[in-house]
Amino acid sequence: MKINKLDINNAKEIKYFYNFVSKIHDHGHSDFTKDFFLFKESMINKNLIIFLSHSQNLIDNYFMIEQEKKINRTIIKSLDISRIFQYDEIINTIDFSNSVETGIRDSENSKILSNKKFKPTETYNFMELEKTNYKANKVNIDEKLFERKSFDIKTDLEKLTNLQNICFKNHHGYQENRPQDILREINYIKKDNKNNYIIGLINPKNEWVGYAWSYYNLEDKIGKLLMCGSLKNYRNHGLASSIVNFSINHLFELGCKKIRLEVDNNNSFAKKIYSKMGFNEYDNLKWYELTK
Repeated sequence: MKINKLDINNAKEIKYFYNFVSKIHDHGHSDFTKDFFLFKESMINKNLIIFLSHSQNLIDNYFMIEQEKKINRTIIKSLDISRIFQYDEIINTIDFSNSVETGIRDSENSKILSNKKFKPTETYNFMELEKTNYKANKVNIDEKLFERKSFDIKTDLEKLTNLQNICFKNHHGYQENRPQDILREINYIKKDNKNNYIIGLINPKNEWVGYAWSYYNLEDKIGKLLMCGSLKNYRNHGLASSIVNFSINHLFELGCKKIRLEVDNNNSFAKKIYSKMGFNEYDNLKWYELTK
């Protein structure tokens, strides 16, 4: 097998890689955008290292290495990660003093299950909800104490950033965000032909105490509940359920065929809530730590 390093700054090579991944099934911890210009932009902005494997002069596999320096983690995405230890030039590129991880979906039928160099760490469930199966949780919150507010980028960007960082501080693989990071993600989703919908719960002091961030894909009519959370002192009062219900109703009103989300397999409380709403598991994402 021939292996070569992709030149991130070479538009032709990026296009060559894009043509390959745009024709294969969704896999790993995230999906690739179908828009070439966004694809190219994400390759450059994330400062990725990418190796391509060839068979008979055609790409048959790739290894995408992303350094998350803030949390000393390296993520590797590949169509077939089991082959990575065949290539010294790739292994020598990776800093194994960091946590080196890869995410693999059950639907990928991976070959690494018996490989001792891959240690399972976390599991996330992919869940989806059809409109006909939706059962709204009956949650009553005191609307005199909590007001729903649509996100205003001019006044709420820093508030949303702070709230998200607090809610996900101890979440596996979460990197603390700055306002410009949130803004970049909002703009990226918008450019990818998706509509952001961010709704917050505000207390009498005008503080964001809970939120739900979702988007609606204008092409396939599928919505996604991207993130939701509430401050610790405001939990167990139905705030999260209330705002999630509100977001789901909004997405269905826009014309969504189904809504998807990801949830930590160990978060039994959240999974129970989603199941009661009518969400069903359709796949799982397992994270593995690689050891040299």
